[in-house]
Amino acid sequence: MVIRHGGRAKAVAGRPLLAGRQRVVLLTLAVLVALACAVRPGDSQFVLLAPALGLFCIVGAAAVALRAQRDRPAALVSWVCAGGAVVLLGLSRLPGAATSTGPSTVLVFPAGLVLLAVALLTLPRPGVLLRPSDRSWPRLLCDAMVAGFAVLFFAGQHVFVPGLTWDAALPWVATVNVVALMVLAGAGLVAIGGLRAVGGPPLECVLSLAVGALACGSGDLAFLAQLVAPVAHPAAVVPWRDFGSIAAAVGVAGAALVGTGISAAARPRRRREVLAALALVVPSALVLVRALLMVLSGQHIRPAAVLAGLGLITALLARYVLARLDHLTLSRTLEAEIEERTLAAVTREQWFRSLVQNSSDVLTVVDAGGIVRYQSPAMTRVFGHDPVVLVGTPISYLLRPTDATRLDELLAEARLTPRATYTMEFALWHREGRWCDTETTITSLVDDRDIRGLVLNTRDISERKRLEDALTHQAFHDTLTGLANRALFQDRVGHALRHANGHATVAVLFLDLDGFKGVNDTQGHAVGDVLLGLVAERLKHCIRPSDTVARLGGDEFAVLVEDADGIRAAVWVAERIVATLGQPFLLDGRELSIGVSVGIAGNSTGTETEDVLLRNADVAMYRAKAKREGGWVRFEPGMRDALVEKLELENDLKLALSRGQLAVYYQPTVELARGLVVGAEALLRWHHPTRGLIGPDGFIRLAEESGLITAIGEHVLREACKAGARWQVWAPAGQHFHVAVNISARQVAPALVETVRSALADSGLPPGALVLEVTENILVERTEEILALLHQLKALGVRLAIDDFGTGYSSLSYLSRFPVDILKIDRSFVEAVAVAGSEQGELARTILHLGQSMHLSTVAEGIETQAQYAALRAMGCDYGQGYLFARALPPAGLDELLSIRLLSRPAPAERQPVPVPVPVPVPEPLPEPARTDPRPMGS
Repeated sequence: MVIRHGGRAKAVAGRPLLAGRQRVVLLTLAVLVALACAVRPGDSQFVLLAPALGLFCIVGAAAVALRAQRDRPAALVSWVCAGGAVVLLGLSRLPGAATSTGPSTVLVFPAGLVLLAVALLTLPRPGVLLRPSDRSWPRLLCDAMVAGFAVLFFAGQHVFVPGLTWDAALPWVATVNVVALMVLAGAGLVAIGGLRAVGGPPLECVLSLAVGALACGSGDLAFLAQLVAPVAHPAAVVPWRDFGSIAAAVGVAGAALVGTGISAAARPRRRREVLAALALVVPSALVLVRALLMVLSGQHIRPAAVLAGLGLITALLARYVLARLDHLTLSRTLEAEIEERTLAAVTREQWFRSLVQNSSDVLTVVDAGGIVRYQSPAMTRVFGHDPVVLVGTPISYLLRPTDATRLDELLAEARLTPRATYTMEFALWHREGRWCDTETTITSLVDDRDIRGLVLNTRDISERKRLEDALTHQAFHDTLTGLANRALFQDRVGHALRHANGHATVAVLFLDLDGFKGVNDTQGHAVGDVLLGLVAERLKHCIRPSDTVARLGGDEFAVLVEDADGIRAAVWVAERIVATLGQPFLLDGRELSIGVSVGIAGNSTGTETEDVLLRNADVAMYRAKAKREGGWVRFEPGMRDALVEKLELENDLKLALSRGQLAVYYQPTVELARGLVVGAEALLRWHHPTRGLIGPDGFIRLAEESGLITAIGEHVLREACKAGARWQVWAPAGQHFHVAVNISARQVAPALVETVRSALADSGLPPGALVLEVTENILVERTEEILALLHQLKALGVRLAIDDFGTGYSSLSYLSRFPVDILKIDRSFVEAVAVAGSEQGELARTILHLGQSMHLSTVAEGIETQAQYAALRAMGCDYGQGYLFARALPPAGLDELLSIRLLSRPAPAERQPVPVPVPVPVPEPLPEPARTDPRPMGS
């Protein structure tokens, strides 16, 4: 099926109305009807009408079947009724149907008329069916009554003749036919009147069906009138009903064949309205003309016709009243709608005016030359200018010259492109004398009859610009110092390298503050932040105007130096920075001193990137920091290899403790007077999987820098306590076999007390057998803190020793304050004790006398010859250590040493000291570098 919507065809799927076998039956029935009509007696003069009627019945039924197949399901009922009507009209012409008055034959023709009426009323068209919910049904009912009373007028005048003497059943037959004709006429009028509605079947379809139905009804009415009229001869009877049936078949076939489907819109709208109006006027006009002719000819108007005429007049009056009421209702509705729309338009205009006047955006209309034609009042509130004064002046007067040129170019382009939109930013002069950042949207309305210009929508974005600048500054600057951050610094280094193009020198200085962590730990982070701010201020005065200084994070800074004279400018800046930051800082009335280590790297090869320069400068800075005296160091290619090796060693050291590669060795401590082993000092060794045995000098400083020293120191302490507890069987009577453990500066913290207590408790070592060794530097740098900590350790019962005494800040003042028990003489003094008149030897003698006077035990380190041993023994030194007695031994080696029985010594159960020969040949289980400094782990 194809349906037309607004002139466009739309395919609608539908199943065939009749199957193939059903169609054959229908066509066979139509043929039989035609043959029956052809042999009907009494119609010899019209013998051709019967075949024609049958032929048209066949054509009509076939056309209806095809149309129903196309329009299903939208118009299924209409076309089924139309097809049934054609069949019934054909059956009514069977032989004898015209003369028989029985109900079985009389009702066939009226039934066909009624089916035609139903077909007209059920056409798929809005506003036609008489539904209670439809407000148009009273008017349609009046239209149907007009057509019905018109039929009744002619029937009352010509059919219902008083005093009929022929067949008594004729009035009944006439009544049925007339009622059916009234229904058909009303339906036809309603169908034609419904053409006013938008939508429905095509105009030709409705007219063809309606004209065919009305022609059929007129023929039947003429046939009835002919029956009651006196005729001279039966052959003179005209078969009006046959003509009407043929007209009905033709109309139905035409309605089914014309048109293209159900139309969604009435294209010939005016023609439809004219036909709808004539449909109401024609029946009334026919009655009026007939009545006038009868009056003029003096013909008597029968009462039935008079009553029908009165009914017609009543229906027309009712229709007029309904039309007036509809007109009044429509007028009121239109007036209300006009008033509502007018009010809405006024409201919208007021809203628009209010929005324009109170908007934060400034609305400006300029002509093709940029002259202001309209200026919204918001200009006064936003930019301070009077809108009246601005009208007639160029808008470019309020802009900078460069912005005015840009705006004129954009306006010229917008004039050539109607309805186009452009956006630009420029500074607009405020009446108070300042420039405001603005964003303007330009809309070209040169083709608009009401505007005929360019509309500029301007808003003040000064605050947004300030916020964007602030966010940009925060993104590329350090919030604490205000210096450039890492991102901005790297960007400027990259820009400088690209600008240098391999010819000019670009240098990067990497700075790290020395001692800043101590300030943070002791003074707090707030003081540290203030100190960083002061450092940033000093750095700004150390650089040249063309240089860039940045804070990379923490206490790390960087300086970019661009100079065409080589690296000398960078060295000059570095020396100024070292000298400036070396001066004390004054914070809250206190002076704080820090240092700085500077690494310098330049684009020596011309292929360096910003990342490479920063990395090289960082490597040089670490080399400067390793000097422990600050200053600056220039990068050299070999430094990177050393750094890589250091990083690899640091990574291996992190795994060494968990993999059991760190071993504790022990160097015996000998009582010089009797030659007895009375203790041992714990020394750390690293069994590296690829580098072999590494002494403490090879990794202790790395452990301190990486922070691993705390965990390693605790490991050494616990291992030494366990071994010392096992060696107590070799202690002299009433004494302890002491074990000495070196304490790093990073270990000297409140947590050390708990660590020592836990190690003693876990191992079972008597506290008096444990000796903790610290250096002089720790005692001097943190006097009050260390003093309190040493008293806490002393309260545990352990003994305290000062390692390398005499090499640091030896002073009787601090020595008398600290609760120490042992002084250990450095090997540099021991080497000279056997040399007569040596200054170092005299210093060793002085230290021994000092220890004796303060009742402190003394231990000489690094005894390697018999002469040194004899001299120290003669000076009164209590104990000694060195290669003369034994190297550092693993626990098994010390066990072997202690188990040697020389002379006649009692069983170990009597806890007698073991005499030690000088020297005792003990095999080394593992090789150790010659002359290795047997220093413990330390700071």
